[in-house]
Amino acid sequence: MPASLIRITRPLTDDERIEVRRRDRYSRLFPGATMSTLLLAGSASVGLLGGLTGAVIGCAVGLGVAVWLFASDRSLGRAFQARLDRDLERGVVEILEIDGVDDDEVQAVSPAHSAVYPAFLLDLPENHSLVLLGEWLCDPTIYGGTDEHLAYDEEEAEEYAALPPPLAFPARAFAIHRLPESGNVLRVELRGDYCRPRGSNEGHDLTGINDMESRLVDCPTTEFERYLDNVSGPA
Repeated sequence: MPASLIRITRPLTDDERIEVRRRDRYSRLFPGATMSTLLLAGSASVGLLGGLTGAVIGCAVGLGVAVWLFASDRSLGRAFQARLDRDLERGVVEILEIDGVDDDEVQAVSPAHSAVYPAFLLDLPENHSLVLLGEWLCDPTIYGGTDEHLAYDEEEAEEYAALPPPLAFPARAFAIHRLPESGNVLRVELRGDYCRPRGSNEGHDLTGINDMESRLVDCPTTEFERYLDNVSGPA
């Protein structure tokens, strides 16, 4: 039995508008620039072990991959920014109120060929699914907390998928305040106890959908892999 979903809307507040502009969401969704820098430095370091020729080859390979990642990020970034601008122009926040999440009903998606992590997948009524992905899931301020909630030991890190209590997510009931077109998540209200997600048996290539923090998908979780094969843009 899938969890229940109620969708309502409210106006975007001035404070939220300022916060959306302030937050560096682009760097969390599209980490290619940082990856490019690390890749280039790593290639050069490895190349140095093989002498001057190896260093030159290593830098050339690293630079080529870095340019490709940067171009990909710019393309995704322009599309994302256009959707975000339309959301801010409309000034509407969508609230997804979700209740009745059972144990192991949330799937922790294991990304393959993608830097997106963590990622969760949840069955919703009428053969729909909710996809949540990105580092924002581990941001305590999204749940009304502070950076103090980041400090936890290795045992808690293994027990909880994103953050430890009292901000443990996913929960049996929660509400997501988001911008509907860009998928930007403004905040999450935790309304229930922690619900441990089940693990994914195989990695999913999330590259085609990593431009949105939250996404409603027109298929059940059992057909998610087929959806990823056919996806061509945001849903």
